[in-house]
Amino acid sequence: MNKNNGLLLEEDDDQLIITLTRKCNLRCSYCYQFDKNGSSILIDRNSKHMDWETLKTSIEKYPEKKFVRFFGGEPLIRSDLIEKAIDYFGDSRKWGITTNCLLHNKLKERYWKKFSSIKISLDGISNKKRANKDDELLSSVGCILDKVLDLSCVVVSMTMTNEYHDYSLLSRVLDIYNKFNIKMFEVGIDSFIITNSIENEKIVNLFINEIFDTYKYIASNDFFIAVALRDQLTANLNNNINCSMLSGEYISIDVDGTIDKCHVGSSLGFDLSEYNLQNTKAACPLLKKINNNLGIVVDNYTNHLNELVLMEDILIEEFKKRVI
Repeated sequence: MNKNNGLLLEEDDDQLIITLTRKCNLRCSYCYQFDKNGSSILIDRNSKHMDWETLKTSIEKYPEKKFVRFFGGEPLIRSDLIEKAIDYFGDSRKWGITTNCLLHNKLKERYWKKFSSIKISLDGISNKKRANKDDELLSSVGCILDKVLDLSCVVVSMTMTNEYHDYSLLSRVLDIYNKFNIKMFEVGIDSFIITNSIENEKIVNLFINEIFDTYKYIASNDFFIAVALRDQLTANLNNNINCSMLSGEYISIDVDGTIDKCHVGSSLGFDLSEYNLQNTKAACPLLKKINNNLGIVVDNYTNHLNELVLMEDILIEEFKKRVI
């Protein structure tokens, strides 16, 4: 396993991220695809879905990219394309998926066993942001785990919102760990909720405290869980933590075959062609454009975030020694 974007994943550093569809069966308030009023902010493409020829051509165009991740929207809406790609390319590629897992039954069980990386998107709190879908989501997680060959390929990705302080991050991690024996988690913060300096300071402070509490618990309990910060905050540190997307390690393909560095930035219409990791203070210019205040607040917490990153590195190294 490689440490990739601060996370342990069974995948290659070089990968192809393919957006199969822009449609989703959920409408999470923190999703980058929507503004605060719930309206789509994605730039127009010729289609909301990818077709087979575009998918096939995209994979064939980059034979050096041996890892293919299916993305969306919700990629299981186009389970037909997933099955067709795996059948056509077989073991010449490694396969991954990012999903909310509610539509797991659309994909036949034998295809779930082909994934070497499954990233499951859950809220950092219980059910406040997903229209009371949390019980259904957790049930679907259990169904997926019954189908996969190896639990070590599963990562739970969680987003903390401005309401997350009503639900402890540590409690959330332990609930999922105890219920499913999932050991790897990725945690981020909803950048859209940060609207002014007062809220910035409050939310980032709460977020950091939650992470510290979680890391301290892990450190005192034999490192059986790996919790990693998403690049979202750490990429804005002065030491320019690497962003695999923008540094060119990944290639993103949108529904119409458009090629870009970042599946998020491309779909939102940001021009990332001139991006240079060495000459940019923040490793993610997209975040700065979404909310200019975020970079300022992160600067105020640089020492705390650096400490978190150091603690995370130590915990993950110990996790690798003891668990994997």
